[in-house]
Amino acid sequence: MSWMQETYQLKTTDRFLMKTSLSFDPSVYETLWTLSAGATIVMARPDGQADSQYLAHLITEEQVTAAYFVPSMVEALLDEDEFECCVSLRCVICGGETLPAEAMERFHDRLRAELHHSYGPTETSIKATGFHCCRGGEDERLPIGRPIGNTRGFVLDGDGALALHYTVGEMHIAGAAIGRGYYGRPDLTAERFSPHSFAERAGERLYQTGDRVRFQKDGNLQFMGRADHQVKLRGVRIELGEIEAALEEQPEVVKAAIIVRKNPRGSPELIAYLKDADGSSQSGVDLRSRLREKLPDQMIPARFVFLERFPLMPNGKTDRRSLADPDLYESGEQGSFVGPTTELERRIAAMWSELLSVDQISIHDSFFDLGGHSLLASRLISRIRKTFRIELPLQSIFTSPTVADLSRLVERAPVSDKPLRPLLTRVDRESRMVEVSSDGGLRIQRLKTRAQEPKHT
Repeated sequence: MSWMQETYQLKTTDRFLMKTSLSFDPSVYETLWTLSAGATIVMARPDGQADSQYLAHLITEEQVTAAYFVPSMVEALLDEDEFECCVSLRCVICGGETLPAEAMERFHDRLRAELHHSYGPTETSIKATGFHCCRGGEDERLPIGRPIGNTRGFVLDGDGALALHYTVGEMHIAGAAIGRGYYGRPDLTAERFSPHSFAERAGERLYQTGDRVRFQKDGNLQFMGRADHQVKLRGVRIELGEIEAALEEQPEVVKAAIIVRKNPRGSPELIAYLKDADGSSQSGVDLRSRLREKLPDQMIPARFVFLERFPLMPNGKTDRRSLADPDLYESGEQGSFVGPTTELERRIAAMWSELLSVDQISIHDSFFDLGGHSLLASRLISRIRKTFRIELPLQSIFTSPTVADLSRLVERAPVSDKPLRPLLTRVDRESRMVEVSSDGGLRIQRLKTRAQEPKHT
């Protein structure tokens, strides 16, 4: 928090958005850092963290100046028309997963706020490195930056020696922020936290992150993936082995392997490869339903692929790199595909197809069984609202998750009386006033002197 205050410089006039669950470690600095700086916490409603339209409106209405988002939510907010009216924002911090360079460019196109990319396992007190994202850049992979105050980062090769610049190795972290270990797990603590030869003081330990990184020529670190089967998906750390174990507990599954692959829209998703007991291809719908009784939504695979046999390496282990890309996406009810019949169903199905990267959508398929999650649901509802100019709550997709049910809701939904863009007159931190012109469009005027600034209305 000391480093964050020195770097981001919250003022007593700042208003920080708190919308993170208390079980997610960034909530610690959303609250304690904001209060320690004498700034104001603006609390989102409990179910608002996944509703991009609500968050954009809240930022505008409450004049929020700083916020933390996982990159997936940044991309959802960028789809909202109202987001470019959030001129009160001066600082946005991203973390929890890789920030796409394309999302950074879109952000800078729409707002003048600073954008920062951060990295840090929970074992290192939330944050270990930080990077100020500026427009432009030659690499599609944004750096995760440099170690923060009282923290040091080491890139080690397979022999535990320091890796050369631009050589990929495993990230190790040392410093004051290192955790004491895993509660009740001395074996795991000894494995991941150990004394090291680079220590500056007696007793200092090194945390082995399992993340593959490399130093760039400019001294910034670049994230290159995981060294083991632990991944981060939409900001949540996931043990792939835990999902595999849950699948192999099912009576029809003999063997399971989970990998992370990027879908055609560039977003990572979980793919489950399964060998079933009787050798016949099964539908993944029932498996999804049973997995949800044991695992949180972020650990439910987006796709299930049934194999007669797994590819093996010479040592007999599963060759995960040889698992083929799934070329068929299972429909919600195998063998009972029903295509859209009305123009409304076709338009909604087309939105699903684009968001989920699925060619064929049955009107009885569940959005979530096809790989949808809460952030994609927010983007879907946002598009429906804008396309049909209606009022439709985010909860609609959870209560009516099929094209058929959602179409009926859209038909009955009240027409929105809100303008395409909110009617606002605001003064941002650089004295730019956003007004609404007679045709309903936005016009930006730069004020000549601060004496000319109108009161907020």
